[in-house]
Amino acid sequence: MLHRLSILVAGSLLMGLAPPIDTALARTVAPTFRYDPSFPKPLPHNWIIGDVKGVTVDADDNVWIVQSATGDAGVYAAEQKPPTADCCVRAPAVLAFNPRGEVIEAWGGQGYVPGWPHLEHTIVVDAEGHVWIGGNAAGDTLLEFTRDGKLLRDWGHRASPSSAKLRDMQQNNQQTDVLALGSVSAVIDDKAHEVFFADGSLNKRIVVYDIDTGAFKRGWGAYGKPLSEIDNVRQAPRKPGEGPRADFTPAIHCITKSRDGLIYVCDRNGNRIQVFTKSGKYIREYVIKPETLGFGSVSSLAFSNDREQTWMYVVDMEDATVWIVERKNGAIVGHIGRKGVEGGNFMEAHVIASDSKGALYIGEGTPYPRLQKFVPVR
Repeated sequence: MLHRLSILVAGSLLMGLAPPIDTALARTVAPTFRYDPSFPKPLPHNWIIGDVKGVTVDADDNVWIVQSATGDAGVYAAEQKPPTADCCVRAPAVLAFNPRGEVIEAWGGQGYVPGWPHLEHTIVVDAEGHVWIGGNAAGDTLLEFTRDGKLLRDWGHRASPSSAKLRDMQQNNQQTDVLALGSVSAVIDDKAHEVFFADGSLNKRIVVYDIDTGAFKRGWGAYGKPLSEIDNVRQAPRKPGEGPRADFTPAIHCITKSRDGLIYVCDRNGNRIQVFTKSGKYIREYVIKPETLGFGSVSSLAFSNDREQTWMYVVDMEDATVWIVERKNGAIVGHIGRKGVEGGNFMEAHVIASDSKGALYIGEGTPYPRLQKFVPVR
């Protein structure tokens, strides 16, 4: 037991001091990671990265991000140049890096094409290599592009005025023909030709559409609740000591699919992950740091690259760390990083993705926008 505990302590020292693990001892030795300061390489053209709103990895282990120019352009990561007379220029909204960290694609941003999201929020690369960009403002849905930035389709329905604020809009969890989505996190099921939306800043639901025709197929709320049973009342912020709610708590900040075909939903401010079949049947819930308030403890998640996807890596925005969670039982068995500006730590960890070799890519927002890579030690 002492030997096992020493391994966990060593892993903590490798990552720096961080919030304590809330399990007495991991049942399985948790993976550990080291920060890779060589990724990404310095950007060309005096570019700087803004708030990283989405990150994904394609079939060739290229890393794609969508970043927003709405963050504080006067704050720069330690790896980026400080502002001078000849520096700096906001990078295009979409950047792709090869496995060596070099920029291989760069395009997009406000005014790039009609219907570009008013506030960029998510990025997905499908099996054909097409790049899908979503937004976080009223009426933003998905745009489909070739990898070099040619617009293929404005997939969604832009029913809501662009000037509308999500906080001022009325929920309608039963509306399915015309989308008024907020925080459009999405995952694509290439085999089924379906797209799953986490509509969880305006509404409190998951909705699924045929990706070819745009036809609504099904939807559900927390615990698999039918759309017809979800109320349209905006929820108040969580209170200290409050237990799990019957509905999702805005924002539903991520949605992803495991290798065994289950749908994982990040109820960020609800401090939990809910798991469903693709048809919407509720399977289970993982509660992560239930005492956390503020931004909440479940912002984004990625899976380990082993066949069983033994581990989940869960971004905790409020506590500025990434929890390593055993997927079979929800036990927190380790962490990556703590609050700090140094490489390997986080000020506002936001989104995460993993590649085929088990490396993790974590995007941050204001006040320290950057993309960091962590490689597995074991």
